[in-house]
Amino acid sequence: MVSMETEKETDRVENILAAVAVPSLDARAKARLKDRIFMRLDYPIAESLREAASNTHVSPYDAARMKESVFAVITQKKQKWFFWENFFALQKKVFAGVLVVLMSFSVFSFMSFDVSVARAESFTVLNSYKGFVSVLRDGKVLPLSPNMKLEAKDQVVTGDDGYASINFFDDSVSRLANDTVVVLNKLDKVDDSNVKSYIELSLKEGRLWTRVLNLVQSHSSFTVEANKLYVTAKKAAFDVAVSDKKTDVQVFNHAVDISGVPVNKAVSGQKITMDSNNKVSVGVLSKTEKNDNWVTTNLDNDKKYLADTEQKLLDAKIASVGGSKDNVSFEKSLQENAVLFLTFDDVKQKKLELDLYEKNFVTAQLVLSSATSSDEEKQKAKDVVDKFSSDVKNFYAFVKNVAATDSKYGDELDKYVEDKILAQKKSLSLVLPDSTLYAAKLSLDDLEISGNLKPEDLVAIKMDNALGKLSDAQDVVTEDGKGKAFDIAFEGYKSDVKDVINVIQDMPADQGVKDKLAEKVISDIDVAKSVTNTDDGINELKTAALGVKDVAPVAVDTNSEKVSTPDVVASDVPKVEDKSTSGDNVTDNKSTNGSNDQVLPMATSAVGEAQTDDQKNSDEYGVKMEGDKVLPPLMGK
Repeated sequence: MVSMETEKETDRVENILAAVAVPSLDARAKARLKDRIFMRLDYPIAESLREAASNTHVSPYDAARMKESVFAVITQKKQKWFFWENFFALQKKVFAGVLVVLMSFSVFSFMSFDVSVARAESFTVLNSYKGFVSVLRDGKVLPLSPNMKLEAKDQVVTGDDGYASINFFDDSVSRLANDTVVVLNKLDKVDDSNVKSYIELSLKEGRLWTRVLNLVQSHSSFTVEANKLYVTAKKAAFDVAVSDKKTDVQVFNHAVDISGVPVNKAVSGQKITMDSNNKVSVGVLSKTEKNDNWVTTNLDNDKKYLADTEQKLLDAKIASVGGSKDNVSFEKSLQENAVLFLTFDDVKQKKLELDLYEKNFVTAQLVLSSATSSDEEKQKAKDVVDKFSSDVKNFYAFVKNVAATDSKYGDELDKYVEDKILAQKKSLSLVLPDSTLYAAKLSLDDLEISGNLKPEDLVAIKMDNALGKLSDAQDVVTEDGKGKAFDIAFEGYKSDVKDVINVIQDMPADQGVKDKLAEKVISDIDVAKSVTNTDDGINELKTAALGVKDVAPVAVDTNSEKVSTPDVVASDVPKVEDKSTSGDNVTDNKSTNGSNDQVLPMATSAVGEAQTDDQKNSDEYGVKMEGDKVLPPLMGK
């Protein structure tokens, strides 16, 4: 109940404001008056107003609209003032003084608080080092320090007792063995995005282990070049070694693309060897190579690095929305409500609303991942995830209307929402099917194809999302076999591939374009069979993809362990499952500079073990296969 005294005070303030005429002062007089008013205000907002006013420039048209809106509020019934009193939680005298200043100097834009999800800037750093290590920039040796920032074109060198670990801004990590030289050719953020990235390293000599963490599919990649052989990954663990006699690539997790040589792909458990005459052979990792000290220690360190990265992503989410993991809210703050109310441009208001929807989406992730959340709270969080999907699709519809009259602005808005989706995909990239957050992760795949896409772009994104689900399926395979989590991801993979085949079939393109897309799908299907060691539904997908091509479908032998492919040269290499999430006796060595990254022992050999002629044979494509026998999954050792 409002007291009589408060009501009288409100009436008095209203009368004063109603009598205020729009001032007509020159710039100097306005500046003097503004300073005097600010000096008398004892409320903390004064400093914010002073700073905002000094940096604010608005057009006369916008200023006029702002003033008209303020006067409209002032002339409303006095009951409205009770709402404003509760809304802004300010005393009437202070609020009236602030309004006078705002009307006089058109500084309503001070309310433009940042309501978007904050994203921390990340850099590429020399995370840890031991023994002789040097960093050269423009030919000069730089003094070393823990977590020193590295730049494109820097060269990192380790001596015969050296070791170095580099953490990249895309969350990937590379570790240099002793006697290794690496050049950071490119450290690019595509389109100035915090999510899209392209990193390229050159291994001049020595041995380099790299773990690439779930890049945002087709938008990003990580490449290691060695003697003109290029290894590219979006999610993988692989080792590259260069010596005078040969270049070795060994894959221990997921798959890598190969270019510069006739072979174009290698999956977990395979190795590619190029000799000094540039002859290439594809083989299976031997037990000795799998149990190499450099390999096993790196796989153990990768486990710790993955856990640290997950914690870093969680901390970033908490910081982006404010509060703590167990103390978050879906309600708009006072500042956020004020920003929305005082935003008159329809497009800007839609963007602000999208920012707030994204904040709630992140908040929902925190609630779902918290062990202290009640069932009721988790259900509300799930509803928020669903609402985020609906809100983003509505925003895309709004963008389509804008693009009808202004295509350039429409493209800008498309990029705005795309960056948000990709940022959230990146933040959930390590989430697996056994997590309560997996539904949120899948919703982003759906949103990514909700925009105004060309059929070929739709095919690329859909196939990338399918491969993402395939890698999720690999990651949840345990020594006990495949469980429910595997089925969830693998069924999602097959569903996406079916959608891709249908899109290719129906797209308005000439047959040559369709054939090329179908061949890529077939290649990826063969990889799926190789890395999952299952025929469940795979052969049917391949038959459907072959049916898209302008040739009679090739009969697929469902009883065969071999599926031929023009892209995966070593197509009859059986699946060797991921070991990166397994293993006991994790080493706990610490680097001498106090870094959390574990110092690895020097690699005893930068090249693979020698093979006898009896161990070599040739596959149907004439590519030599190396390996003594079919190997069990990596996880089983």
